[in-house]
Amino acid sequence: YSRDRLKANPMDLVYSLLVMIRAHEESDTKSKRVRDAIRRQCVGWVNGAYRGLIRYGKTPGWLRVVDGRWEFVPERAEAVRAAVDMFRRGFGTGHIAKALHDAGLSIGTGAPTSGHLVRLLASPALKGEKHLVLEPETYVLENYYPAVVDADVWTDLQQLVTLRSRRHVKGAIPS
Repeated sequence: YSRDRLKANPMDLVYSLLVMIRAHEESDTKSKRVRDAIRRQCVGWVNGAYRGLIRYGKTPGWLRVVDGRWEFVPERAEAVRAAVDMFRRGFGTGHIAKALHDAGLSIGTGAPTSGHLVRLLASPALKGEKHLVLEPETYVLENYYPAVVDADVWTDLQQLVTLRSRRHVKGAIPS
């Protein structure tokens, strides 16, 4: 568009805006349909009527889909178990990341990092749960993934994570 062209025919700009509005409405409609389909799958999972894959969110790095079912990536699942074991024995996430790297183990596609391990140790996927947030609901799909650790180990792990997490200090002098 140029100033001269718009002065000659200002409706060209209006037509382009109408096309953009229609494209946005179409995209919004498709998003709502996909979200509703995922919501129906989640409700079906919770009710026991559906046991297929729900393609929403990120897949844990230690799992892959084979013939429509979740399967461990053996070396990555072993790295996850080793990380959980080391954390439960008192090692910090920095030490664990270095030990995994030195052993040539990885939890996902990249080298393990301390931040990655902090998120991993708090993940309900370790015990086989998938959490989906579809506003305004949050769905908890139990036994969605194969569990790397049992529920008791995961509960103990969460207590350790809470005890050893960074604390936010209120005051002028940071800790």
